Amino acid sequence: MSSAEEDARDGIGGVAAKGGGLARWWAPLLLGLLAAAVRALPFRRVFHSDAVNLHGYDSFYHLRRIQFSVDHFPASLNFDPFINFPHGARPIWPPTFDWVAALLLRPISGVGQPEAVLCLAVWLPPLLGAATVVVLYWLALRYFDQTVALLAAAALAVMPAHFWYSQLGLVDHHVLVALITTFMLGAAMEAVGSIDKSSPRVALWLGFSIGFSLLTWPGSLIHVAVIQLALIARVLSAGDRDAAVAWARRFALAHLVAFVGVLPLCVGNGWERWGSLSPVVLSNFQPVYLFAGAFTFAAVAEIWRRNGLFAERRLRWLSALAVGGFLLLGALVLVPSLRVGLVDAWTWFSKDEVFQSVVAESVPLLGGSAGLDWEFPESMFGMSIYLLPIAFVYLAWKSRGRADRALFLWWAAALCFSTLNQRRFMNSYSVAHALLCAWFLRELFDHAQLRLTARPRVLRALLVSGLGIFVLSFSPALGRYSEHWESLRLGFQGKTPVLSGMARQIELVAGTARWLNEYSPEPEGEGYSVMGPWGDGHILNYVANRPVVQDNFGDDIAEENFALAEEYFSAESEALALDLLETTRSRYVLVRATGSGHATRKYTRESLFARLYGLRGSYGHFKTGGSDSEAGPPLLEVMHLENHRLIYESLPLRPGGKRGDSFCKLFEVVRGAVVSGNAESGDTVSIKMRMRRGLAETWISEREHLPMNRVAIIFAFPIRMSSSAPI
Repeated sequence: MSSAEEDARDGIGGVAAKGGGLARWWAPLLLGLLAAAVRALPFRRVFHSDAVNLHGYDSFYHLRRIQFSVDHFPASLNFDPFINFPHGARPIWPPTFDWVAALLLRPISGVGQPEAVLCLAVWLPPLLGAATVVVLYWLALRYFDQTVALLAAAALAVMPAHFWYSQLGLVDHHVLVALITTFMLGAAMEAVGSIDKSSPRVALWLGFSIGFSLLTWPGSLIHVAVIQLALIARVLSAGDRDAAVAWARRFALAHLVAFVGVLPLCVGNGWERWGSLSPVVLSNFQPVYLFAGAFTFAAVAEIWRRNGLFAERRLRWLSALAVGGFLLLGALVLVPSLRVGLVDAWTWFSKDEVFQSVVAESVPLLGGSAGLDWEFPESMFGMSIYLLPIAFVYLAWKSRGRADRALFLWWAAALCFSTLNQRRFMNSYSVAHALLCAWFLRELFDHAQLRLTARPRVLRALLVSGLGIFVLSFSPALGRYSEHWESLRLGFQGKTPVLSGMARQIELVAGTARWLNEYSPEPEGEGYSVMGPWGDGHILNYVANRPVVQDNFGDDIAEENFALAEEYFSAESEALALDLLETTRSRYVLVRATGSGHATRKYTRESLFARLYGLRGSYGHFKTGGSDSEAGPPLLEVMHLENHRLIYESLPLRPGGKRGDSFCKLFEVVRGAVVSGNAESGDTVSIKMRMRRGLAETWISEREHLPMNRVAIIFAFPIRMSSSAPI
């Protein structure tokens, strides 16, 4: 055994011994409670106006699947006829998170109690976020010391980058991803830092965490790949053959455990959009990939064990490269669909498609509409992000001979790069960032302590100032909580807080969906659908309980409806638009300022979107933009729509805004009315029509006074009949 390996082994056991006593138990408990309390700050925003307001559009579909599993346990909603209507589709998210949530909630909420499920489910993210803080504490305590553990866990407890996905009301699988991948990191650090051949426990835990992470989110493959590269490096860097064989066998067992875990939920899954070997969704890819990893590690271990030639490290490198390269090349040549799947995965990660380019989670961390945006990362991580280059270099130098800590640095660097590319990785990277900052601060103090042993006062001053700077570095991030503190203050005063930003948008869309659920007929027979922006689909599914043409899955479940929605909103002919709606049996149209939500070019003034959103379906004029007279620019006359009837308008996005600036407009698609009756020849026939005037939400709020909000006779005109005939 090399000295580096002995140091790594001794370091694991030795560090774990630090920080004994009650502090080992009370500290993580208190930090977990702190984390849960911070994540409960949006309480007044979630439980607002006698309603439970979810945060994040994806939360609504998670609640739909959770409710389904609660009512039909142990079944899960693997095919949903309410999405991609009328064909239906399989949701691209794995059912794991929603099924586990249903398993936990069902004994408490009972069956057929959606309100109870909703009220309970919103508390799952804070609890899982707090659990992640506790796991990080134990991980840092084991591989560093109690000071690092306290600093890292405290930083994560208040860090907005981790708070975002674990806050009250945001029911999303990414909060579970952060917890599982943190556990996976700890298991991997244990696996590379010890070669105790007598216990398979380390491999079992590592394999379990790899499999569970992939079943929770296929995108966790990036986390798994980061770990796998570290495992390969550990095997190839072993100083002697016996150690290399032992590590290879351990990693083969871990992959085998993961393979067995994912096999039941993956094998045989075929996707119309993605095929059967795509890493983007749960498919045959995951079990094949994990089995290939198990086979490769096991094969090289057996080859090295049987032949004394591989006592030389260089020959082990060459043999491992040959085995791995042969398997990879053979798979790519013999299975063409695997090549397609890998291309799809790269396209998803690089956002080289229309849908991913408009998803907020896919935006780079520093991405902004006007170039680099430093305000967002500062508000999520604090000023500590500027220390990253120095911290990585310094800690890498300090970690020489420590495989476990080197693995952590590699993990942090890889997730940092992934977060810079897509913000959705910010959640799992925040765990690494908190530990990285705490470790760096501890190393700086140790460095100062060695040089200032004889000057304790200066050392204490440096310690206090260092901790102060560490706390102050989070001050930009703590500003993220100001709106939640304000809503709590208003709540204590008996006032209703005003929602803003995404919360206000979701409130208005959800209110429109509730109106649709109450005042539209239940879909019967072949049913009908709602056309609307892709970002509102999950809300319409869960709140309105109505099928939709497109939703937040975008073109990942089907490309045809995704393209059809844009064709509808950009159509300049109502007849063409009606033909498109006919194919999806759309009875209602929800219109917002986004149109379809993924327009590749600006809508024209003659488009359905402009006529629905700008003119509310009525006759009107648009300015053409030019000015050829003193009277102003010429006006473009636009005729009214004949078959789109405005039935509901929400309040404006900005409280106190103009009543005409409604955020949501809901139209019913009507083919016209048939008036029938009988009259004698020569009689005058009057046709009367009762209509309501004003915004629809005014009528709803004053439904006790319906007669005052209706115009009894809109028009009456004589029809002279030449003979007695039905009309």
